[in-house]
Amino acid sequence: KWLSFKIQAKSYVYISRVVSDMGDAESTENFCRQAVAILSELVEKDSSNVSAQTDLARALFALATPLRKRGNHETAIDSYQRALKIYENLAASEGNAEKRTAHQRNAALTYKSLGGVSEDKGDTATAMVLYRQALAFDTQNAAENPNDVQYQLDAAFSYNSVASVLE
Repeated sequence: KWLSFKIQAKSYVYISRVVSDMGDAESTENFCRQAVAILSELVEKDSSNVSAQTDLARALFALATPLRKRGNHETAIDSYQRALKIYENLAASEGNAEKRTAHQRNAALTYKSLGGVSEDKGDTATAMVLYRQALAFDTQNAAENPNDVQYQLDAAFSYNSVASVLE
C-alpha cells in the first residue's frame, strides 16, 4: 500500500511538470500540494523512510516554484525551507558519500532558490547569506568530485549568484 501512495505522489509531481510547461501555474501548484499531502503522511507514519523523505523534499521544492511564479513569496519560502531542512538532515545522517553529496547538492540548489526569492523581494542581504550557504556546499562537492563536471558547474553557478548580488 505504501508503494502505491508513493507512486501516486510521484505521478502528481510529474503531472505538475507537464502542466507547468503548459503555463498553468495554478494546476501545477494543486498537483504539487496533492503530492506533498500524500508524502507528508507517509513520512509521518515512518520517519525513518529516507526514500519518502527525499520524495517529500522534492515535492516541496516543486511546490515552491509555482508559488514563487505567482508572487506568493512567503509561502514559497516556507516550502523551500521545509525541503531544505529535509535535505540537510538527510545529508547529515547519510553514511554513503555519494548519497550524502546528492543531498548536499539538493540543499545547495534549495539555498540558491531561497536566495532568488530574497532577491525577488529586494532583500539582497538575505540573498547573499543564502547564496554563500549554497556556495559552501557546492565548493565542498566540487573539491570532493574534481572530475565531475556537474559539481564544478554547481560551484560556478553559486559564485555567479554571489557576484550578481555584489553588482
